[in-house]
Amino acid sequence: MWLKNAGLKRKFLISSIAGVIIVTLLGSAAVYVLLQMNPAGAAYYLLGVALFYIAIGISGILLITRLMVQPVLSLTEKVDAVRRGNLNVEIDTSALRDSHDEMNQLMAGFSQMVRDLRSSIAALQHAKDKAEEYSHKLEQSHRRLEAIFDGLPDGVMIIDRDFRIVHLNPVIEKFMGRSLEQVRGEHCFEMCQGTPQRCSFCRADTVFQLGGRASTFCTKPAFAGQEDRMLEIYDFPLYNEKGEIDQVIEYVKDVTQAVKMQENLERSQRLAEIGNMAAIVAHEVRNPLNAIRGAVHYLKGECRDENLSSYHRLIEEQVERVSKVTANLLDFAKPLVVEFQQETIAPVIEQALVQVDRLLKKKHIHLQKEIDAGLPRFPLDPAQAERALVNLLTNAIQAMPAGGHLQVRAQRPLLESGDFAEEIEVAIADDGPGFGNRDPEELFKPFFTTKLRGTGLGLFIVRKIMESHQGSIRLESNNGKGTCAVLTFPTRLKVYETETPTGAAHHFGYR
Repeated sequence: MWLKNAGLKRKFLISSIAGVIIVTLLGSAAVYVLLQMNPAGAAYYLLGVALFYIAIGISGILLITRLMVQPVLSLTEKVDAVRRGNLNVEIDTSALRDSHDEMNQLMAGFSQMVRDLRSSIAALQHAKDKAEEYSHKLEQSHRRLEAIFDGLPDGVMIIDRDFRIVHLNPVIEKFMGRSLEQVRGEHCFEMCQGTPQRCSFCRADTVFQLGGRASTFCTKPAFAGQEDRMLEIYDFPLYNEKGEIDQVIEYVKDVTQAVKMQENLERSQRLAEIGNMAAIVAHEVRNPLNAIRGAVHYLKGECRDENLSSYHRLIEEQVERVSKVTANLLDFAKPLVVEFQQETIAPVIEQALVQVDRLLKKKHIHLQKEIDAGLPRFPLDPAQAERALVNLLTNAIQAMPAGGHLQVRAQRPLLESGDFAEEIEVAIADDGPGFGNRDPEELFKPFFTTKLRGTGLGLFIVRKIMESHQGSIRLESNNGKGTCAVLTFPTRLKVYETETPTGAAHHFGYR
């Protein structure tokens, strides 16, 4: 047992010495016995003993070599198997635990190294799987954030502490007319304002210094034919791993339409108030007018004085004028009721021209009509459309007190593709003085007029009629000379739906 647990060197020495002693004793004893039996054969006996020693030595060397080298060869094979990637090498270490043999200790150490290597590789593989899982989740989160970032209807821009652009989404690119590649690293105020000074309304420095969030408003000047944009800007901090604010997110919301809607709402409220007042005034004025009209009629019958007849006519003219004003005020105040029919615009234009024919002849105005044949039927309220046309024709005639040319056109525009547009255009053009440098939108405001005796409600009512037809009206002037009013009627009306509290759908518009 003690030899089994001995070291390799000690085992080699003990085995060798023991073998030499045993072989020498056995050989000497054999020579002694043989000499006692036959002294004359001593030479042969010595030669035999020598050969015996040689054979025993060679056999001992081979045996010891096998015993000593075989474990090394076995260990070498296992090392080579591990080198090729086979970690399923099995070594029985149950008998090697308490051994003092160097080779056994080497085998035990190698076995432990293989087990540790397998455990490390398994841990690494687990860590690799976790890393791949986290990487996949991170990539998914990155794609989601990118989709949210790029899909936001509002602008988002990220800037660093030097106010240089780090990232921005497509909405900001559209706002500025430049791509991210073109502006990355550029100062945000250079991109937004085109100046080397920071924007006066900027609140990003406050966020960098104090944290939290800040908001402000600004106006983006128009470019490339666009209108000025009203923007609301929110600033939010971005923290790094040290908890420091190194970037700021600027959320840019275009509130132009919201501001316009608010202005329109306020204007509608003011118009509603004015309408209520106008209705009250019109009703209060109408009764006295009827009384005055009746009194004048009575006086004309009772008083035949020629000197007073001119006053009678004056009173009647002024009463008629005030009566028209009250009628316009009532039209302004009451809601517009539209009854759609499938009609063509040509007979409506002809009827409107009949109503102003007397004025055309009185002013010596030459009329030119260009009405395309075969204009399609479309949803139309003939009475309201005729009313709008009469208003515009009257305005055009009054703009030419010394006579001139009046042109009326009706057509269905052609698109670049060669197809007809889904709309009908009616244009009324005169060669009067035009509206000068005024903003055409001012002419549509209620009670705004350029005439001495105008009420300022004609164009307002025309626009009201066109909006009820889901159409539009625009005014054009060629270098301040002449005016062209263009009415656009859609050939198909949009259908609007809303949900009632009971869930049933109500349809607004023409089907």
